Amino acid sequence: MKYRKKPVVIDAVQVDTEHSIETLEGTMKASPGDWIITGVQGERYPCKPDIFEATYEPAELEAQTVTDEQLHQEWDELRPTLGHSGSPLGAYMLGRRAALQEVK
Repeated sequence: MKYRKKPVVIDAVQVDTEHSIETLEGTMKASPGDWIITGVQGERYPCKPDIFEATYEPAELEAQTVTDEQLHQEWDELRPTLGHSGSPLGAYMLGRRAALQEVK
């Protein structure tokens, strides 16, 4: 019997440097170009670019208004998974705000 994944929306960020990620299976490595996915229950795991492209597509969501406070909170949750090589907060906030405003 064949099965299809249920349509769920995930958060993902593509990394340009190596990262160690704490997953449900232990510590895993994300290489440059890999995606770090945050699943529906908050679990994080790396995904190779070819698998990501074959499995995911941009979600069509309503445009969102995000406050600086929400962006700070999101950054605080994401930063521990990126280690010391993560993007500066200001650049992250600007990029995230631009991405959310592009969603129609």
